[in-house]
Amino acid sequence: MTDTQEADMNPGVVLVGPLPPPFHGVATATMAIMQSALLNGRFDIALLDTADRRELSNMGQFDFANISLGLRHAWQLLGIIRKRRPKLMHLTLSQNNGGFLRDTVFVVCARLSGVRVVAHLRGSRYVDFANSRGMFMRAVVRRTFAACSRVVVLGEGMRVMGQTLAPAAPIDVIPNGCADFVGLRLTARTSGSSPVRLCFLSNLRQAKGVRLALEASARLKDAGHDIVLVLAGEWADEAEESRARAFVRERDLASVIELRGLVTGDAKTDLFLSSDVFLLPSYAEGHPWAIIEAMCAGLPVVATRTGAIPETVEDGVTGFVIPVDDVDALTDRLARLVSDSGLRERMGKDGRSAYERLLTVERSHRLLAQCWETAISAPAEAT
Repeated sequence: MTDTQEADMNPGVVLVGPLPPPFHGVATATMAIMQSALLNGRFDIALLDTADRRELSNMGQFDFANISLGLRHAWQLLGIIRKRRPKLMHLTLSQNNGGFLRDTVFVVCARLSGVRVVAHLRGSRYVDFANSRGMFMRAVVRRTFAACSRVVVLGEGMRVMGQTLAPAAPIDVIPNGCADFVGLRLTARTSGSSPVRLCFLSNLRQAKGVRLALEASARLKDAGHDIVLVLAGEWADEAEESRARAFVRERDLASVIELRGLVTGDAKTDLFLSSDVFLLPSYAEGHPWAIIEAMCAGLPVVATRTGAIPETVEDGVTGFVIPVDDVDALTDRLARLVSDSGLRERMGKDGRSAYERLLTVERSHRLLAQCWETAISAPAEAT
């Protein structure tokens, strides 16, 4: 078999994205793709690791360090293209000026080299981002999306976002999916125990609803509910952590709130299996991995109506979907679940069933493989 025939059988794909640490949604997606036997069996995947090992607050900042990092990554991308001759580049587009300008450089490098581009939209605020920019950035956004062969969104409800930004590109709906990390251990969960353990797992920042989770927990305690809230994840910065600790002191919540910090691997599995309810009252999301993991672990979910959450969490069946920034609704739905172990068990089982049907990593990667194959086999495009 010639080198050309082998390349045609396993076409090259450049995956542009960060590997953890730090841990966040895009890094989790990148790691899952690089570990996928399905995708690596069909494609010759080369990774351009764009990780910034500094703290999360540095992400998207338009400063000298990030500009230098972006230029270095662009040079590395050109080296990968020159050496590997890929057919396709897959990248997640940013939702801030600095990150998007860097991504535009990547897209230009790929298109000038004859490499097709699949853009992944892993958030829900791309249209707001584009519309709130000045004339220059709006032009950059428009031309960058025009250069994309296909655009991936995380849910059917987000399809219109992709169509608005890239009217000429086909839109693929590919939900996130996680591996079954609990397996047979799921049967070990017991219901009806006290206190009822609430789990919040995310990057810990105000945009994820940390303040709302703390306030709802304080209200539940004041109403006499026997609960513990575990806040787990990496703090965005020291100021965020200081505000949370001050709230705990001021509201006398030391017996109710556990600030767990970053959890990974077996510690994360243990956290999910020792919890009774999962909550994520974010202000904006794409398709949060933590919600999928919670459903995999058989937990009912309380989350906000943003991004692909409403089509992931079936309101009243696998959990509750509440308005954004509504602490009253959050407290009410949590109180229902805290007070009714049967409801928690039913919703958790239904959530697990939904995970098995729709949210496995195998299903997500099958859809992604179809997207890549379609993009690569499409008629030639103008560069």
